[in-house]
Amino acid sequence: MIARDLSRLAAVLTMALWWGGLTFYALFVVPTGVDVLGGETEQGFITQRVSNVINLCGIVALAVLLTNAAAGWRSIGRSAKFVLAVTWLAMAAAQLVLLLVHPRLDALLDATSHSIIEPSSFHRLHEFYLSVTTVQWSAGLLHLIAIITTWSRETRSQSSE
Repeated sequence: MIARDLSRLAAVLTMALWWGGLTFYALFVVPTGVDVLGGETEQGFITQRVSNVINLCGIVALAVLLTNAAAGWRSIGRSAKFVLAVTWLAMAAAQLVLLLVHPRLDALLDATSHSIIEPSSFHRLHEFYLSVTTVQWSAGLLHLIAIITTWSRETRSQSSE
């Protein structure tokens, strides 16, 4: 019981850090940074560094979520297993793509002059990066809903026994 509760707590906290942090950064920090710094390019150099931390948090969250799913795997239904597996695999695949694309984006930035070396290539690749991030964020939301639903069903089932 304590191990299950700790696993759940770890899952919630890592999702709050990674998924919540990504959401907050995208909705509030990026637009504010663009307003304060006067342009997307300057904000992009901040995002370049922050995205490294977000990607690291994503890797940690994936490990914790996998451990959490494994801990309760036997006690959950078939459809919950399917949703948890598919959403976790989508998040993991997206994370791999992000880790592969990020260095390519970095190579198109000149940190000394705070400029983009090949703007058209950078913007195309950046749009792809943002699309993959959106897929990962969406899978994270569905995964979070699935784990909360699974926990709720398990709690109701235990209380009716």
